[in-house]
Parts: sequence; structure tokens; C-alpha cells
Amino acid sequence: GIWAVSLAVMVPQAAVMECSSVLPELANRTWLFSVCDERWADDLYPKIYHSCFFVVTYLAPLGLMAMAYFQIFRKLWGRQIPGTTSALVRNWKRPSVQLEDQGQGLGAEPQPRARAFLAEVKQMRAR
Repeated sequence: GIWAVSLAVMVPQAAVMECSSVLPELANRTWLFSVCDERWADDLYPKIYHSCFFVVTYLAPLGLMAMAYFQIFRKLWGRQIPGTTSALVRNWKRPSVQLEDQGQGLGAEPQPRARAFLAEVKQMRAR
């Protein structure tokens, strides 16, 4: 598909290209003064061609990239982080309160549930 679109986009330009000599008196001696330029039959055709060329080679890829980045954004921010246990959605107490309720001080090692909660908070902050 990409090759077909590339061919379709470039064939009109190849058809209207003409080489001419900038200095006719040097045309037989050197090719350095030859110039290739587009020679369209009407002024409307190059406008249409270059507008389509701009859309196909710039706007369409830009639009596809914007849609892809929007999908990525929506996936990352609109839903739960993959691999988490949705600890923030539950009505858990803060880890410091949990430790105090269990009779442990702030310097003690947190329980597995508290560690999971802290890991999820850390992921949310990183996000």
C-alpha cells in the first residue's frame, strides 16, 4: 500500500519534469548548466497536486500520529496502571495509621498490604 501511494503521488511530478539549459551557448560543452523544473499545462494543476502532496505526505501521517498518541494517553491516564491491585480505590487507612493500629512504630517494617499500598502510591506519583 505504501509503495502504491508513493508511486501515485510521484508519477504526476515525473511526468511534468523538463530539463532545460540555463545558458544555451554552453549546452553542447557541459551539463552543469542544465536545470530540471516542473512545466504544468495550467496554473491550477500544480496547486491541486501540491495540496494533495501536502495532505498525503504531512497531514495524514501527522493525524495518524496524533491519534496514536491520544490512544496512548487515554490508556495510561484513563485506566488503572497495569499490574496494580487498585489499592487507592479501596478505603484503606494510610500506612502510618495502619502501623500505629497494629502497635508498631513508624520505624517498623510495613505489612504486605501497606507495602502494596505504598508501591501503588509511588506508581501514581511517577505517573
